[in-house]
Amino acid sequence: MATPQLDFSSIQVRDLERSREFYQNTFGFEIENENPGAYIFKNEKGASFAIRKPLVDLDKAGKLGWGVALWFSVPNVEERYDDVK
Repeated sequence: MATPQLDFSSIQVRDLERSREFYQNTFGFEIENENPGAYIFKNEKGASFAIRKPLVDLDKAGKLGWGVALWFSVPNVEERYDDVK
């Protein structure tokens, strides 16, 4: 039996346009698809994920992102860190 692979992930964000700008301009992700509530990004290696408007009231949701992590690989972590700090 083949091992399952993660095909897609989506995160809810407070400010959709600010988040789009961050992932597009800082990390260079290209928008593959969009709708009024979400942007779907894809990089040159084929990884894709989405940011979307919240499905719940984030102010009432408790600890946001508790236990969740997204990992990105970059050629030079120090250079990328300087871009985002």
